[in-house]
Amino acid sequence: MSLALALLVLAALLAGLAAAVRALTVHDGRPRTRLVAAAAGVGLVGVVVAVAPAILGGRVPEDLSSLVILATAGLVAAADLTQVSIGLRRSIRAWPARAALREAETARATGDPGAAAAAYRKAVDPLARGSRYQRELNARLDHAEALASAGDLVNAPHVVAEAIRRARAIDDPRLTWTALLRATSIACDLDRLDITRTYLGEAATLSLERLTGFHLAVVFADLAWVAYIDADLELAGVCLAWAGRAMGKIDAASQFAGVTTLMAAHLALAGGELHSAESAMTAVQEILAVVPDPDLSAGLRVARSCLAYVQGWRDSARDALVSDSAALLPARWRSRLVIPLVAVTLQARAFERPEDARAIGEIAASLAPPGGTLQAFARQCADQSVEPTFSPRAVRVGRLLPGGEHARAATA
Repeated sequence: MSLALALLVLAALLAGLAAAVRALTVHDGRPRTRLVAAAAGVGLVGVVVAVAPAILGGRVPEDLSSLVILATAGLVAAADLTQVSIGLRRSIRAWPARAALREAETARATGDPGAAAAAYRKAVDPLARGSRYQRELNARLDHAEALASAGDLVNAPHVVAEAIRRARAIDDPRLTWTALLRATSIACDLDRLDITRTYLGEAATLSLERLTGFHLAVVFADLAWVAYIDADLELAGVCLAWAGRAMGKIDAASQFAGVTTLMAAHLALAGGELHSAESAMTAVQEILAVVPDPDLSAGLRVARSCLAYVQGWRDSARDALVSDSAALLPARWRSRLVIPLVAVTLQARAFERPEDARAIGEIAASLAPPGGTLQAFARQCADQSVEPTFSPRAVRVGRLLPGGEHARAATA
């Protein structure tokens, strides 16, 4: 074999190894830097030996150079075949999950969360055996989300906790961070704000120690939303400010900009700054045109209805919410929708508009997990037989929109 052909074979094998490593890394998050470095080192040795005859002359026979290159290529080929065989074995193990995930998505699309939960559960083990770590964690959290949607509020928190334990065991900081943020939204919808803060605290620590300012900024943005859901406007504003500081330079057309701008719109609305709130909502709409996001889109619909109600367009706001209620269903972090809708419900009662309160309260209740405390809270706030000041939480939520006389009278 000629020297040039031997070098070509070596280069092809090195490229194949790099491709195999990249493919495996996509699934399990393991960069395999030592393997890549070793292969590069072996390749470098082969190249040095290849050019030795040209540099040293006859002291290094060309046949010996070709033989060394072929031996080097053999080592790289062995590593290449090993990685390919690992990938094939894992793909075979994970194959049954494909049908289960398709079944889950079909059940979810047809409004059968119970069947979706069962299908997601079937997908978890094959994905784990196939080391498809990201897809495995997504399936675990999708399982928990489907359980919550089906009203299984006993098992859903346990499935979330198990997903987080699994993420910690995998020990990939980005996968763990992503899982913690998804767990945050599920726990928040289950109205377990204490657990939500615990997950976000862990995500913040992980961001500081092993990730970047971007990751920390996203955590602070989520903390702002959790504070808003708990109707703590001061804390929400502080967390939003820290999110901006942690991010530094913000891409005005990013999802992060959309989420934080929507939060700013709600805070401006709570403070009675209607013009600022409207401007922020317009900015969110422009971001959605560039970066479509079902959560952000649903949040913007709710925020605009809140603004319209405060501005006095109450019939229009109610009708828009009723007609758009189906468009809110694709959102995943639904407590970000439920709480502002409850605030509108309380304001409708303050303005003695029981039909508005009933209709909007029912939309809020339909978005919360069935049988959970968040759904019960939404229904109590809409119930005309229950005083709107029946709990401190209702009083706080009433302050999320300006003009809630009942909430203010309770603290006068």
